[in-house]
Amino acid sequence: MVPEIDSFDEEALPIAVTPGRVERSAFYPYHRHLIKMQNIYCNTVIATCGKELGSLAQEYWQLENKVGYFDVACERIVEISGEKALALMEYLTPRNVSEIEVGKCWYGVVLDEAGGNLGDPVFVRRGENHFWLMLASNPILDYARAVRKSLGMTKSDVDIQDPNISTLQVQGPMSESVIRALFNESVANLNYYHWTETETLNGKIPFVVMATGYTGKRGFEISLLDNARAGEFYHMFREAGDPCGLVMTGPSDAHRTEAGMMSWNLDMGRDDTPFHTYSPFILRNILSLDFGRNLRLKGKDLSEISEETFKEARLKDADFMGKPVLADILSRGVHPALDQRLVGITAGKDMWLDDVPAREKGMWPVYVRKQRRHTLIGTSRTLAYSGALKKNIGFAMLDTDFAIPGTRIIIEPPSGKTRNALVTGYHRFREPEEKGAFSAA
Repeated sequence: MVPEIDSFDEEALPIAVTPGRVERSAFYPYHRHLIKMQNIYCNTVIATCGKELGSLAQEYWQLENKVGYFDVACERIVEISGEKALALMEYLTPRNVSEIEVGKCWYGVVLDEAGGNLGDPVFVRRGENHFWLMLASNPILDYARAVRKSLGMTKSDVDIQDPNISTLQVQGPMSESVIRALFNESVANLNYYHWTETETLNGKIPFVVMATGYTGKRGFEISLLDNARAGEFYHMFREAGDPCGLVMTGPSDAHRTEAGMMSWNLDMGRDDTPFHTYSPFILRNILSLDFGRNLRLKGKDLSEISEETFKEARLKDADFMGKPVLADILSRGVHPALDQRLVGITAGKDMWLDDVPAREKGMWPVYVRKQRRHTLIGTSRTLAYSGALKKNIGFAMLDTDFAIPGTRIIIEPPSGKTRNALVTGYHRFREPEEKGAFSAA
């Protein structure tokens, strides 16, 4: 049944929400009574666990087998439009943005002058000179405006705004049924990393619907273009999802880790170049790397690609922020140039992470045993229990000499005993279950 809105006590939630100090989704008033835990990200409220199921473990299986939704208003949109929008976009990212077709989305990175990762948005090309950057990192709005100024562009050349659009993610194998009931068959059949602007079948409420998401499961992101109609849509949405058992969840760290999806400012950030954090297959896409020949990179770890291969690779011809730094890394050889690298790890089959208090979760020291002593080699990043794989999986940033598949490591949580773990290297544990998965990502 569609939950009714009941009385609500802000103070009962783990983090109080004070109007005017943080942003809230247009949907927030209509489902805030369903929030069990919430947090603040990008100065915006995000629910991290719902009351309908009440636990992260149950929410995992809901997204695995049925359908759930979570409010991602924290995925702030930077809208770039105007006569010189494409030129600015090309300068912000190493991807060949001009190759994105209207109607498609590409995963990418925005770099600073040192090649550091300022964010990893999905680029949505809404028109020839009209883009959305859908991201979950704070700096890019102001940064894009600063780059605009440095290039001698004005607001009349390129307008850069946060359009304050509210987005829901609808994820899981039954998500198509929900989208079909709300919109139509063609929208429900969108291929991965495609989008369309459409209206609901009832009421003609305007949306941009994208076949994207943060789980690796079949799913969609639906962005409301008229916030004044959020309440009208929310009740329609819950009714459409009721036959499928739709419930509110939080984002699933376990699912996104299975799919190798990283979290900015946790798994990677401004101190990291893309070479520090991505697999060769994703690097070829997000850096528009031309290796001069066909290479099988899917499923490969960075350590499996020779120095000669990287030295022959070429970045796009157009200038972009951080290009000299990335070109220098390629010329010196990727492996010698990196001090650390992000890798996938597994850490046992027992659900020991459930016993770690939330306040203690984060980056933990990682060691190797050398000559009967523990030597610090890095930190763990995301760690989550995968119900489908029946083991703990995650990412760790390790010294390059130890970022090799098969390396045995030791994780030290702030309390409790140390845990043995194994470096897997390539950090995708399950292939995404999508139509045309990662073909354009």
